[in-house]
Amino acid sequence: MSFNLFEMSKIKTIGSNRYCLVFIDNGQYATAVVHAIKDEIPKIFDRALSQTPDCHKPTIVKSDCAAERNTQQLRAVLRKHK
Repeated sequence: MSFNLFEMSKIKTIGSNRYCLVFIDNGQYATAVVHAIKDEIPKIFDRALSQTPDCHKPTIVKSDCAAERNTQQLRAVLRKHK
């Protein structure tokens, strides 16, 4: 699974969102989640992985190692869904 965070714009959406987190699973499926703040990343991961069947859960998660994607909270979520 690969993922990346995009800052869409300085102008928020109608729902007050400013960020978009994109997941790509084995190059076949993509999921985009818009959200308001970067701190929501672990919660979004938890929700996405909770809805993923065990046989499709990622064994490797790739990122560009930006600070908001390298937190204790996100590592705890990934361990939870291992």
